[in-house]
Amino acid sequence: MLKMFEHLFKEFRNAGLLTLEGELCCNNCSGTEVTNRAVAKIKEGAKKEDIVGCVYYHEQEEDSYKETRTLHLAYGPMDSTEFGVIGITTVECGELICKIVEENGFKFEWDGSGARKIKVSL
Repeated sequence: MLKMFEHLFKEFRNAGLLTLEGELCCNNCSGTEVTNRAVAKIKEGAKKEDIVGCVYYHEQEEDSYKETRTLHLAYGPMDSTEFGVIGITTVECGELICKIVEENGFKFEWDGSGARKIKVSL
């Protein structure tokens, strides 16, 4: 976990996004894990519509940040077998994340398409 981003990820969670912070090795494992967490929350009684989407970075991104000082964030809705798509569209999720990033004093780079990760720096 990168300490300088803790508050930012708290704000993501406050906005209804599920988060992972450097917990797993790669995009595939992280995407699966965050989807499993969304499904578990719904099974525990959370409303599907209250889960806005997800945002995360994995161990490889954390290692890269130490060299480049740019963190690449993956984001979007989660697609579960049991509950279908959970969250808003990828682009809407990206827009929300960029808004929160900017409001918290960080810089971002994003092409707005939903096909690329959001680059965040101090």
